[in-house]
Amino acid sequence: MMGTLLWQVFVDAMNCPISALNSARAMLTKINFSREAILVSGIYMVAFNFLVRLVLLIGVMVFWKIPVSGTLGFFPVASIGLFLAGFSIGLILAPIGFLYTDIGRGLSIVTRFWMLLTPVIYPPQTSGLAGLLSTWNPVSPLITTARECLTAQHLTLLPAFWIVTASAAVATLLGLILFRIAMPHLIVRMGG
Repeated sequence: MMGTLLWQVFVDAMNCPISALNSARAMLTKINFSREAILVSGIYMVAFNFLVRLVLLIGVMVFWKIPVSGTLGFFPVASIGLFLAGFSIGLILAPIGFLYTDIGRGLSIVTRFWMLLTPVIYPPQTSGLAGLLSTWNPVSPLITTARECLTAQHLTLLPAFWIVTASAAVATLLGLILFRIAMPHLIVRMGG
C-alpha cells in the first residue's frame, strides 16, 4: 500500500501540468493571465490528493502497529523529491501535451508499464535483470527512500535519492523556462 501511494504521488505530479493545461484550454485562449497559475492550481490538487491518501495510510499504519522512528521526519523531504521528479517530467512534456492531447493518453500507458519496472509493490532487487532495472530507474531511489522513512528502516539509497532530486529540481527550472517561452506560441496556434 505504501509503495502504491508513493507511486500515485509521482504519477499525479507527472500528469498535473498536462491535465491542468488541457482543462484550462478554453480559458487560455480568451483571457490574458499568468499561465503559471494553472500549474499552481494543479500542484494544489496533487497536494490535496496526497494528503487524503496520507490520512488513510496513517490509519493503516496505526491499525497494523507499524513502528515509527526518526526517519519519519525525513518523509516530507522524500515526498517532495518524488513530487519534483514527476512534476519535472510533466512540465517538460506539457507544451507538447497541450498541442497534442495524445501525449497525456500515452503517458498513462507508459506509467503503467513503468510501475512494473519500479520497486512499488515489491522490495528493490540487487541482482539480475530486476536489480539492473532497479538501479538505473530514477524513480527507484525516490520510492525506496520514502518507503524506508515510513517503515523505520535505514535509508539505503540516500546518495542516489539526492542525485535524482537535484536533477529533478534542475529539470523543473528548465521546464519552467520552456513553459514560459512556449505557451504564448501555443496559445496563438490554438487560436488565442
